[in-house]
Amino acid sequence: MCERDLADWTENLRQTHRRLLSEDCCVILDEEQIAILKDILSRIDDIGEIGFQLEMCVDHDPGHSLSWDNDGTPHQDQAVELLIDELVRGLFYKTPVTGPLS
Repeated sequence: MCERDLADWTENLRQTHRRLLSEDCCVILDEEQIAILKDILSRIDDIGEIGFQLEMCVDHDPGHSLSWDNDGTPHQDQAVELLIDELVRGLFYKTPVTGPLS
């Protein structure tokens, strides 16, 4: 099994995506995962001012915790849900996942 270097990226992420992080947000990922998260957050930011707040994104290796809040329109909420599904697959699943996550 390959050992990964998980790190607290919260303060680093505040420098680039401050308005998308809740005040008590916690982000603990490896270097590959943080690049994926930054990409998804940029894409969420492109949706517009929707009140999105990432609250937690932690890889417990094994397992994960991910939470957010969003106050967009139904159409914006659906776009965010699709991006969050993509995020979960990209961060926490090494094999392709099909169908809705439960």
